[in-house]
Amino acid sequence: MAFFEQSPEIFTQYFELYYDAQNSLDSKKIIPMLSLEDGKHPHFAFKEAAKAFQLIDDTLSNTIFIPYDNNAQEKLRLLHSRQAQENPRFCKALLRQLQRYSISIQEKEARQMLGKGDLLEIIPGVYQLKYMDTLYSEDTGLKTGSELLLDSAACIV
Repeated sequence: MAFFEQSPEIFTQYFELYYDAQNSLDSKKIIPMLSLEDGKHPHFAFKEAAKAFQLIDDTLSNTIFIPYDNNAQEKLRLLHSRQAQENPRFCKALLRQLQRYSISIQEKEARQMLGKGDLLEIIPGVYQLKYMDTLYSEDTGLKTGSELLLDSAACIV
């Protein structure tokens, strides 16, 4: 069996070719926006790159409001009121005030929770958590899916 000397350049080339083939690291083509135009002259399209860049794709996410305290509960009650239904400016103001009580989860997970009756739909794609005591923890946040199947306290013998 022959021993082949392997230089760091070979590994670099391999991974460049591998990730180019995967096309997953720069699917939005951001790198060309931040590189030298002809290898010599800089052409940095910061604004376009910033618009294209998203660390987490939130196009398939939904907002859930957590009735964490009395203030959130009161604002959510108002959001369900007739006044909010009939007055878009009032509704928008309430939604803005409730931002600090919101989290985002994947649309699939929201649909599952809605189907189980854990959420109340306020407007399409925006929900309120119904069961604060069993579905939300101050320490770990929203409990979903498999987390609800096993209560750690029940495992102590």
